[in-house]
Amino acid sequence: MNAVAPGFIATDMSQAVRNMAGEDNLKKLIPVRRLGTPDDIANVILFLCGPGAAYITGQVITVDGGLSLGAVSG
Repeated sequence: MNAVAPGFIATDMSQAVRNMAGEDNLKKLIPVRRLGTPDDIANVILFLCGPGAAYITGQVITVDGGLSLGAVSG
């Protein structure tokens, strides 16, 4: 079994957090400089369900635009 760990995804569910933190402030923390989309998460799940991931098991796939890498500059 595998799992997907999403970062900040632009959904109704995350709207309150994005409002409190400021969406532009959040984007500055993410190396790809954007919030994720539901499609970003769905694409990883589709990959994990397909034959290309047949030998991947017991993994947590982080989909957060690089946020978990830590502080970024610039």
